[in-house]
Amino acid sequence: MLGHIVNTNTAYLGQKLAELGIDVYRYTTVGDNPERLANSIKEALKRSDIVVTTGGLGPTVDDITAATIAKLIPEKARLIRNKVGTAPGLIIEYKDKVIICLPGPPREMEPMFQNDITPYLRKLITHYSLLTTIIKSRTIKLTGLSESKIDAKVKDLLTLKPLLP
Repeated sequence: MLGHIVNTNTAYLGQKLAELGIDVYRYTTVGDNPERLANSIKEALKRSDIVVTTGGLGPTVDDITAATIAKLIPEKARLIRNKVGTAPGLIIEYKDKVIICLPGPPREMEPMFQNDITPYLRKLITHYSLLTTIIKSRTIKLTGLSESKIDAKVKDLLTLKPLLP
């Protein structure tokens, strides 16, 4: 929250969730404050079917995510073993919602997401017959041109075209 660390987890998760066809509408960053975290999770559950958190699951005094969620949600959580660190992940199915809690360090979060969460989400999408749209993207790197000249060159690529006539 103080700007000392760049949040690379949101970029990673946004990319991986898009590959699964899961739209990400909002990222929220919350400091180590139980009340703010609880309010943020409550708000997220009002607007989303799947809420993903990273961080706050480890053994230190500032790791408050699991304890905060436990106060909100009495259901049992499925524990995801952390093969490269100490903080386990959690999958909590609550009513018609899912909360996925992942460790904060990218070297722990990324393999857990890839190996455990991705298969879980694929099964969830299949089980509920959720229609998904896979978003494919491409990066084009241009230098030395003004924004208006770049726009003229790539506008056809950026214009959304309907899939159906």
